[in-house]
Amino acid sequence: MSFVKQTVYALDCSGSTNSDSTYWSVAERILRENESRITKYFLWNTFLEVASLSQTQLQIKNKLGEWGTCPHLIIPHLNDGDDLILITDGEIGQDSLSRVNELMLTKKLNSCDAHIISRHPDVSVVCGFTRGIKSTVKTYGDEEVTLTSLTDEDFLILDQLDFLTLEQFLSKYEIIRQVLLNKMIGINKMDKKLHDLLVAMKAKLHSDFIKSLDKDFDLHTPLSEGRYEDAKIISKAMINRYYGNSSVKEFSSKFDSLIAIVSGKTDFSVNQFNAIKTNAFSTAASLDKEEPESLIIEGITLMQCPIMMDDDAPVIPIIYGLPVLFGEEKKVIDQIMKNPLSILSYENIVNKIIARLSQSIGLFSYCEIYNTTRIHPMSRQDISGCIPLGSNKEYVNEASNAIMNLFTGGKILGNIDLYYAVLFFIIENVPFLDNVRENIKEQMIYRMNNHKTSASLSGMSDYIGTKILFKEAIWFVLTSGSLYTDNAVIPLRQHVFVYHKLLELNKMNKYPISEQDAKYCFLTRKMLTMLQKCKKDPLFKDKIRAQYQQHIIIDDIYVFLDSPIDMLNEENVKLNYAISTVVNASKSASSISISDIPSSVILPVEIDTWNFGKEYKHYPCKISSKTCRPLYHVSNIKTWEESYNEFYKSYKMLSLNKYFGDYVCDRKKYPTVSNFILYIWKRETGKGETTLPSTIERSCIDVIYDYSDVMNSTTPTKFADRFIASVSRVKRIKMEV
Repeated sequence: MSFVKQTVYALDCSGSTNSDSTYWSVAERILRENESRITKYFLWNTFLEVASLSQTQLQIKNKLGEWGTCPHLIIPHLNDGDDLILITDGEIGQDSLSRVNELMLTKKLNSCDAHIISRHPDVSVVCGFTRGIKSTVKTYGDEEVTLTSLTDEDFLILDQLDFLTLEQFLSKYEIIRQVLLNKMIGINKMDKKLHDLLVAMKAKLHSDFIKSLDKDFDLHTPLSEGRYEDAKIISKAMINRYYGNSSVKEFSSKFDSLIAIVSGKTDFSVNQFNAIKTNAFSTAASLDKEEPESLIIEGITLMQCPIMMDDDAPVIPIIYGLPVLFGEEKKVIDQIMKNPLSILSYENIVNKIIARLSQSIGLFSYCEIYNTTRIHPMSRQDISGCIPLGSNKEYVNEASNAIMNLFTGGKILGNIDLYYAVLFFIIENVPFLDNVRENIKEQMIYRMNNHKTSASLSGMSDYIGTKILFKEAIWFVLTSGSLYTDNAVIPLRQHVFVYHKLLELNKMNKYPISEQDAKYCFLTRKMLTMLQKCKKDPLFKDKIRAQYQQHIIIDDIYVFLDSPIDMLNEENVKLNYAISTVVNASKSASSISISDIPSSVILPVEIDTWNFGKEYKHYPCKISSKTCRPLYHVSNIKTWEESYNEFYKSYKMLSLNKYFGDYVCDRKKYPTVSNFILYIWKRETGKGETTLPSTIERSCIDVIYDYSDVMNSTTPTKFADRFIASVSRVKRIKMEV
C-alpha cells in the first residue's frame, strides 16, 4: 500500500505545558512558519487527537495542557516518507523510549524537525524519532539553540570510518560525533561492531601519527657511544616534537569521546552534544569487556602451536589453569594494561603466577610430554604450554605467546616485554627455578637489545609513542621526567611505583643514571606516595608533624606538646615536611610539579609555648570537698591563682582543675588520664592553641590524684552540682567556710 507523503505537526499538550506562555508562543511561531506545508495535525499527551488547523490554533490560544507524555501514540499514524515536526517540552523514561524505539523500527520517515521548548531540556522524547534520518533538533530555553542538524549524506560517514586518514578524521570529527549521538542516545547498550571499529581505527591512526613524528630521532647512537648529554638533548627534541603538535591530545580525547558514545555511555542531557559525559565501570567481569591500548612488539607474530627445536634448551612448563588476570577488578586490569610491572605490587596475582609455573625441563622432554600425557614428570600436574628460554627470535616469539596465554588467555594487554620482566623478577625468588635463572636473564637482555617499543613504555595515546629499543625506552623513562612541561604525560609517573625495577633492568644495560635524574625519580615516587596517603588518611598532616614535634597518641588522635622530638634522620623529616606543603587532598597529581617542592625548609617546631619549662613541677593544690574546686585562699593574703602563677612563673594559665570539673559536668563521670588529656586538647585547640605543655601527662596524673579524696566520697552527679554552684567567687568563698 502506498501513501501520499505528508508533513505532520505533532504538538505535545501534556500537563507540564499548561499556561506556559513561552511554550505556546514558540509552538505558534513554528506552526506559522510551516503552515504552508503542513498537511496533518496531531495533539497528543496520554491520548492522541487527529486535529484540524483551527483546532490546533485554538489549543495554542488557550494554552491548555493536561495528562501525561506518551509520544509512542504518534507512530501508528505516521507513514513511510512523512516529514515530522515534533514539538515537546517534556521528558520520558527509558521504558517509554524503548517503546518508541521498537515502534519506529516499522517506520522510515523522510525527516524530523524536533523542537524542545523547556528551560531544562533533554532529548528523551525526540531521540527515537530522529534516529538515522535527516533531522534537526532545536532547544528553546534562554535562547534558541540548534543542537544537531544532519543530512542523509552525513550518515554515510559511518561506512567510511575505516578508510579515513588522521587529517580526514579530525576535519570530520564533529559530523562523526553528531551521527553517533543520533544513533546511540536512548539505546542504552554498546554497539560492539562500532566499538571495535573505533578502537582499531584509533590504534591504526595513532600508529600512523607516531610514525610521522619518529623521523630524525636516534637515541641508540649517543647511548651506545656514551654521549649521555647528547641523548638527553635528543630526548627533549622527541618530547617537543610529540607534544608540540596539538593533534596529540586532540586526537586522543576525540577518540575517547566517540568510544564512550558507542559504549552506551550517553544520557538524555543536551550538554553531551558539546562534550560527552562518561561513566567508569567499577568491575570487569572478564578480560574481553575492555579493549586495550595494545602495544605489539615490532617483528613478532605470535604462534599458537608448541615449537620443536634443540633438545638442550630449557623451558618452564605452565600448569593448566585460568589466566592469572581473570576475575581481577577493572581498576587493577587498567593499571596492569598501562604498566604490566605493577603486577609485582599485587601479592595475590604474584602467587597465582607462581602456582602456574613448574620445574624446568628440556625442550625435547617437553615436546614428548606435550604430544602424549601432558603431565609434568615431577609435579604430576597437567601442563598447558611452556615458556622456552634462550636468546633467539624463535624462542622469544614463542615465549611471548606463552606469556600472554598465561596472563590473559592470549589477549595482548600492554607491553609483552614488561610481562616477561614480571616473570624475570618473580623467578628470582622461586627456589625450584634456580637452575634456569641465568637463562631467564639471557632472554631478558635479548629482549631489551632487540625489541622496539614506545619511548614511554606505554601504548596509551596520551604518552609519547616514538619507537625506540626497549633498553633505550627504559633509560628514557628514568631520565626524561624533568624535560616535560605537562605533568599529566610524564611516563615516569605511570611507572613510578616500580621504578626501582626499571633501575635494575637499566643496570643490566649499563646506561648511567645521573644523580639529578635519580633524585627526580625518588622525589616523584615520594610525592605521589604522599599524595595518595594525603587523600586517604585524614591524619596525614598530623603524622608529618609528629616526625618533628613531641606528641602523645590517644585513640589515634595526635596530641602535640611544646617541645621537639629526637629525629634520627632530620634531612628525611625535612623532605617529608617540604613535600607535605605541596600536597593536599584536593589536588590532582598532574597539578603538582617536582619543582614545586621547596629545596630547603625550616621545621616549624613549637618550643615552650606555655612557659612551664621542661622540668616537671606539680603545684600542691588542696581541693575543697564542698565546692569541688581548689581552696580560693591558700593563705591569709594570697589567692589560689596568685600562688599558682608565682609557683610556675607563668601568666599563661592552664587550669587543669577547672578542666577536671568541666569534664565531670559534661560527661557525668570521672576521667581517666587519657580521656582527660584528650578533653583538654580539644578544648585548647578550640581556642586556637596548637600544643599542650610537654609535662601535660604528669600534670594530669597529679591533678586526678589531688581529686582522689573527693572522687572517693562524692558521686559525679553531686560533684557536678557543687562545682556549678560554686562558679561565683563570692559563693565559693562562703561555701568553703
